[in-house]
Amino acid sequence: MTMQSQLQALNRQLEERVAVRTAELELANQALRQSEERVRDVVESVLHGLVLVDRSGRVELVNRQLESMFGFSREELVGASIERLMPDRYRARHGGLIAAFFSQPSRRDMAGRMELFGRRKDGLEFPVEIGLNPMDSGGGLRVLASITDVTARKAAQVALQSALAEKTALLNEVHHRVKNNLQVISSLLKMQARTAPPEIRQVLTESGSRVQAMSMIHQLLYEHGDLSKIQLGTYLEQLVALLRDTYADRGRAIKAVFVGPKGDCHLDMQRAISCGLIVNELITNSFKHAFPGNRGGCIAVSLQEETPGQIRLCVADDGVGIAPTVVLGRGPSLGIRLLPSLAEQLGATLVLTREAGASYELSFQR
Repeated sequence: MTMQSQLQALNRQLEERVAVRTAELELANQALRQSEERVRDVVESVLHGLVLVDRSGRVELVNRQLESMFGFSREELVGASIERLMPDRYRARHGGLIAAFFSQPSRRDMAGRMELFGRRKDGLEFPVEIGLNPMDSGGGLRVLASITDVTARKAAQVALQSALAEKTALLNEVHHRVKNNLQVISSLLKMQARTAPPEIRQVLTESGSRVQAMSMIHQLLYEHGDLSKIQLGTYLEQLVALLRDTYADRGRAIKAVFVGPKGDCHLDMQRAISCGLIVNELITNSFKHAFPGNRGGCIAVSLQEETPGQIRLCVADDGVGIAPTVVLGRGPSLGIRLLPSLAEQLGATLVLTREAGASYELSFQR
């Protein structure tokens, strides 16, 4: 083969390799363009506003949602300072914040740090939430900010808070009126008891005590502002004092005391009513039967939380005791008959001990 033919063969080989390489590059460019289109489609379809910013705070990329949110076209934003999207009061310190971010880049959610606002092209401000994501694609570090307009959410929160405040005020008014109505009923029973025969007077007094025990629940709910639960210790302390004053004419030598925490133990309203009625019946029964004649003594109500959530409530007296024939849930006394059903409503076990007087122990979960 001559030198000329060898050169021709080499040229053909080079041309073939160039053609193959050109085809490979074209395929690579086509794949890159398709990849860029897919990325662009994803960026444009995101429901949040997206803006890519360089170290100097200049905008390099925005999506369609951000254009709609702020009222600027991307031609107006790309190459401009990101401060164009901010209220004037944020701009003075923003340069320092950008420098601080790029010195320690990390993903950040700005929603929990402060209340943020964006500024539209027409000057209108609106609340936003911003997430920052550092990105390094080989051309230098940038930050991709996702911006969400939370105007509708803020409005919904305000409406919800307003509705909650209105509901709370309404419930307060309900408890206040119920308390007043129960107090009126209690007063009427007391007035009627003054002129009633002795056997009727006792029934009216006991009924008045039950009404007052329920009235006190609504009074505490109204006073403390928490409509979901009652401070059981505070309630029982006031109930003991009320019953002590009610039955003071039966013998001032009888003491009634409460021992226990005031504010750590809580019950919901319905269970607190059952608990209060139980204590009311037991103390009333002790005043009526445990200290005959001029006998003195003590009625003690104790409350303690033995384990977290496990409540022990005891009503005890050092009187003459209870006859073995008396059975809880049966007997001539309405209070004794009511006790098992009230304990069931409270979700409590009730145990009667007949040593050194009488002791009733309730155990339940709060």
